[in-house]
Amino acid sequence: MSKHNLELLVEAARLLQPLLGELVFVGGSTTTLHGVVCLESALRFHGVLDSNSDAIWMAIDRKARKPKVKGVPLHFVRFSGDALTQGVVNTRIDGIPVRVYSVAKTVADCFKYRNKIGVETAVRSFRESLRQRTCSWERVQHFARICRVSRILNSRLYDELNAHP
Repeated sequence: MSKHNLELLVEAARLLQPLLGELVFVGGSTTTLHGVVCLESALRFHGVLDSNSDAIWMAIDRKARKPKVKGVPLHFVRFSGDALTQGVVNTRIDGIPVRVYSVAKTVADCFKYRNKIGVETAVRSFRESLRQRTCSWERVQHFARICRVSRILNSRLYDELNAHP
């Protein structure tokens, strides 16, 4: 891992630190966020893609209250059931516990939320994760079934194989 990527990870951990404990809402009440780092933030964490965005993408339960944190640009997506709980990697960054989705789960999520993050980002994440061998096609298919995007992913693979004979 390059020094630049390591510095990005440490900075991301510092930005996430307020999210891992209690959060103070505008009204003064507090809550604990049980979210998982996902989409572009997870891709950046795993070194699959670099992102120009400083925003942190978090997955939260579909019924969870959306927290507001000052000073940290956050984007939330709502997951439920297996789509929320499967593929979570528990790790520590600079001593701070962080929950991040695996590369294969993140690629499937990118196709699920392709209208929010962009189709090009989803395609690049798919292509780069397979090129870097950070995940297998079988694992991506497994999570694509959970996220209900397996047909879209299979058609993308068909297009990729026909574009590069």
